[in-house]
Amino acid sequence: MLELLEQIAIPRAVGTEGNKVIIELQKRMFEKNGYTITSLPFSCKVWNNGNSRMEWNEKKQSIMASPYSKGFCGEGNVRIVENLEELQETDCEDVILFLTEELAKEPLQPKDYPFYYPDEHKSCMCKFR
Repeated sequence: MLELLEQIAIPRAVGTEGNKVIIELQKRMFEKNGYTITSLPFSCKVWNNGNSRMEWNEKKQSIMASPYSKGFCGEGNVRIVENLEELQETDCEDVILFLTEELAKEPLQPKDYPFYYPDEHKSCMCKFR
């Protein structure tokens, strides 16, 4: 079991080498159990994490940006939101929004994400003026 965990505990974003390793591992496991696998390759964009940071009062903090977030370079007021009720009541226009506590327990899918956009994430919208 530890060997399997070591094999799958790797970064595996779609289109990356790590993703190819996981797909091949799954393919071998299914074939070992008598399943026939048909693979249809497709090309996709691969997101590469650049140097993302925030600066304030001459301090710098590295951050991990979401691969689905649009790039941003500029200034803005910061709002910190801890739960769904606060998010729904927050005016999100022209602010840098930090989701913490309850809202940061799991990734939220981006608005209208074409592959998976569950109803419970649709309620996580904040207001715009």
